[in-house]
Amino acid sequence: MALGCLALWTVVPAGVLWLVSRTTQSSHSLTAGVVLAVALGVPAAMVLGAQALVRLESVYVRVTGADARTRLVHGWRRSLSELGVVRPASVLEKMMGASVLLSLVAFATWFFAFAGASLPL
Repeated sequence: MALGCLALWTVVPAGVLWLVSRTTQSSHSLTAGVVLAVALGVPAAMVLGAQALVRLESVYVRVTGADARTRLVHGWRRSLSELGVVRPASVLEKMMGASVLLSLVAFATWFFAFAGASLPL
């Protein structure tokens, strides 16, 4: 599940870019079709990857016998009557949070250390 979370932010977008680059006719021009394919393909592939991770988490819950309530009631889906109730985050929520933070740190490191970017002062 941890590898799937990291792949969702790295491998999936890179795979869509690679696939679109293989299907284009010319490598010297950027057409609206290519931009549209990437703009629609990356989010669609990420949604499919996220759905696969949710299914994997449900298998994890069944195998380990974890509390199903924790898995079903996510923080952003709580009703107003549950505002005072604190439930622990699910394994997938924790891993997604960690993978987002790791991806942001990796991007910032690349951007400031290796991409040759400079901040205007």
